[in-house]
Amino acid sequence: MEGITSTTFGYIIAFFLPGFVCLQSISYVSDALRDVLDTAKGKDPSIGIIFYTLIAALICGLIVSAFRTVVLEWAYCKWKWEGKVRGRQMYIKIGRRQLPFKIIPVDRSPVIYAKLLDDKRLALYQATVDNNYRYYQFYGNLCIALTLLFFCRYVIAGIPIRDTMGHFLIFSVNVFVIAFLFFAAKASLRGVYKAIGEICA
Repeated sequence: MEGITSTTFGYIIAFFLPGFVCLQSISYVSDALRDVLDTAKGKDPSIGIIFYTLIAALICGLIVSAFRTVVLEWAYCKWKWEGKVRGRQMYIKIGRRQLPFKIIPVDRSPVIYAKLLDDKRLALYQATVDNNYRYYQFYGNLCIALTLLFFCRYVIAGIPIRDTMGHFLIFSVNVFVIAFLFFAAKASLRGVYKAIGEICA
């Protein structure tokens, strides 16, 4: 039996993991789903429960991925801001340096499939998908799934934020991770398009 390949690992992190987070989000508003997840996490879950949980996670992951393609990828490639507020340039201070804050869109590089007829180019393209694009999908999909979790947990379910230090820390970490994944996904997508441009040049 073969082990987990890079392609299989890419599918797991890109779709299944964000899908499980999405299921956990929906469980805050669905008692039936909460019971199913509790059963799946129990000591002796049935094969049927595990199978349907995996299928549900995959479906949720694919829906989240579609949302990422329509919303996040469009924003990454279209949003442009010179970093000026009322005519004044905004800066980010890094150590002793002040760098101008700007939002630069990602340049799309189209995949020219005729160039991939060459075996070496095709191997490089597949490696780019497995080692770069899947991670972009993971960052973007998880960003959206955690945003849904944030909404369901704090807005719909009304989980308190500041009643205890633990709740406040969970809230703060959630916000930080969502923001971090948003920018990590953009940086990863930029790297993917750069690699595709070099392969198809």
